[in-house]
Amino acid sequence: MTITSILTYILALFLIAFTLFNLYATMTAKKRKQISSASFKVLCNEIEKELIKLQKEKGLNFSYVKRMANDQNNVIIFVKDLDKKFAAIAMKDDIKLFSFSDIKDVKTQYEKSNKKILSAKVDVTINDETWTYTFASKPFNPKGIIGKVLYETTEEFAQELKAIKG
Repeated sequence: MTITSILTYILALFLIAFTLFNLYATMTAKKRKQISSASFKVLCNEIEKELIKLQKEKGLNFSYVKRMANDQNNVIIFVKDLDKKFAAIAMKDDIKLFSFSDIKDVKTQYEKSNKKILSAKVDVTINDETWTYTFASKPFNPKGIIGKVLYETTEEFAQELKAIKG
């Protein structure tokens, strides 16, 4: 055997191994995505049941619903009743109901280090109480795919609250 034929076999084996690894990675990524999507739906359903109960108790009609998740797989649901000017922010085991006029201030906080963002939070001041919602608690690159989603979600949530601020 010559050196070129040996190199050809080595290259062929390397390409086969690389292809098998890519197939495995693709299959497991799809499975992980399906599992996380299912768990997101389950968490949303649990919170939405509580919101429906609250809606019936208070005689509200939440016509706007925004579902969000943070990097710790916690679901945050923001709902609005545009007619009665009420909104609610719900997480697992915690629902905050308030009127639009109760919002005093909304701030986004980004803790930065070099080109990374270490955390992303939205502080909402309702009357004299400040609630903090964390969207990112681990360092992320704001130009990466996950970083863009976390940054956009944080900004959209803050903008929604600022838009209804009384």
